[in-house]
Amino acid sequence: MFLQKSVLNVFFLVFFAFFCAPIKIAFSHPHAWIDLKSAPIFNDAGEMTGLKQYWLFDDFYSAFVIEDIEKSDDGLYDQKALDELARMNLQNLQEYDYFTVIKSGEKSVKLGIVKKFKTYMEGPRLALEFDLPLKNPIDPKSQNVDYQVYDPGYYIEILHFKSDDAVTLSEGGNCVYSLIPPAPPKEMSLLAAGLDRNQTAEDGFGSFFAETVALTCE
Repeated sequence: MFLQKSVLNVFFLVFFAFFCAPIKIAFSHPHAWIDLKSAPIFNDAGEMTGLKQYWLFDDFYSAFVIEDIEKSDDGLYDQKALDELARMNLQNLQEYDYFTVIKSGEKSVKLGIVKKFKTYMEGPRLALEFDLPLKNPIDPKSQNVDYQVYDPGYYIEILHFKSDDAVTLSEGGNCVYSLIPPAPPKEMSLLAAGLDRNQTAEDGFGSFFAETVALTCE
C-alpha cells in the first residue's frame, strides 16, 4: 500500500535527479542521510519565533550534487553556485514546510518562509544552515512545544548529531528539552526494509522514524 508517488520522490526526481547518484544500500529505505542540529529561536519576551537548523548531507549525495560545480583558483567550490543550489532547494522544500513539524500542545504551528540561509562545504560534505520562522510567535510557557524534522516518505533519514550541541537552547527561552528517539513499529521497519529505490512510501510514513524534540519552558 505504501507505493504511491510521494512528494519527496517527486522533489528528488525533478530537482536533484537523485536516482543517478551512488547510494549506500542497493535496497530499502532510506537512500540519503542528513545529520541535523537545531536551535529554537526566542524573542525578548521568551516567545518562540522560529527554528534554526543545520543540515549536513551524506558524502555520496554531496559528491553527486557538487559534481558539476567548478572550483575557483583557490581550490574552493564556487560560492555563487552553492548559494543558488541552496536557494532552489529551499524553494522546493517550502511547499513541504521544510520537512519540519512544530506543535504547541496538540496544535500544529504554521511556518513562514526561509529567507536567511547559508551553505558551504564542510570537508567532503555539503552543509546548509537556515532560519525557519514561525508565522506567529508562540508562548512555550503556556503549552509545551515539540518539533520533528523528517522526510514524509522516508527517502531521507534525518537525525540529530550524537553530540552535546545537537540541540541548543538560548537563555531567552528558559527551557529544557528532551530528545526522544524514534520507535517505529516492527511492521513499519520491515516495510521500509522492503522498499527499493524505485518505490516510494506513502506520505506520513517517515513520521514513524522521526525524532521528537520536546521543550518545557518556564
